Amino acid sequence: MQQLTSAGNHLTSVLRMEHALRQFAVILQQHAARQIDASAPLPLPYRTPSAAGLDWWNLPTRTRLGFERYGELSGAHQAITMLAKTFHTTDRDWGASDTLWWRTGGADDEDTFKRQWIYDHRQVIEVAARTYGIPDSLLAGVAYVEIGGKPTYLDDAVDVLRQQVPAGAVRHALPYLSAPPDHTSYGPMSIQIRRAADALGYDPDTIAYTQRDAIIGSLKDHRQSLFIAAKHLADLKLTTDFATVPPGQLSTAQEALLAAKYNAGPDKADSSGYGDGQFLPNRARAVAALSQPPR
Repeated sequence: MQQLTSAGNHLTSVLRMEHALRQFAVILQQHAARQIDASAPLPLPYRTPSAAGLDWWNLPTRTRLGFERYGELSGAHQAITMLAKTFHTTDRDWGASDTLWWRTGGADDEDTFKRQWIYDHRQVIEVAARTYGIPDSLLAGVAYVEIGGKPTYLDDAVDVLRQQVPAGAVRHALPYLSAPPDHTSYGPMSIQIRRAADALGYDPDTIAYTQRDAIIGSLKDHRQSLFIAAKHLADLKLTTDFATVPPGQLSTAQEALLAAKYNAGPDKADSSGYGDGQFLPNRARAVAALSQPPR
């Protein structure tokens, strides 16, 4: 009985923490909204109406003009959005309670979550990989590494903080927040906004506010995130000396290099770190999850 009471108290604490984190993200968005000068345009390309917690279409005209930088969706972006809608998946996000349980020793639960996620999205993974000419083992392996680990709603908090943290001493004291906002990673596949923009055919340096918002929305969508990740991996393959090798003939070492580039950027020249240390040890587990759920 005492053990049940202790477990109940622990669960209550976890749920309270998750609620507090969600409230913190809302407060950050409200803080950003209060700092908006409705009479003047904001510095490009970083702050967007949605990131500031605003409803774009219900803003007064004079306020909306301060943001006005409309852009159409690219052809690649529209194609991915349409294709992703043809799949029906269970899109469970990793929450604060999952993170706490994992940090306190529940590693098996994270592995189960990862394998179940891959199994639930197996058709999307296979089609996305085939569409962009990469091995499904590569996409599944990267997915295994990326999903889980942190509550996905914290992505918005990081994006807003990076827009709000001032230069100078404060940025120096908070190096994690010193990166430009478009370096923020979003969604289950943890793709930076700038990398997704490039994969979808936009110029990351001149992207419109509405396009940036649409990219973030697509990255949060589990199915679209997989298609964008597949396109990004295919683009990375074009930067290598095995660009013309068919997907079925890529070696595991070549897959590991592409995984390393996915994590560290196109200039990554070897598979050390992420590729050898995280992708390769979990590749077989990810591939197995494409055909069978965790037991």
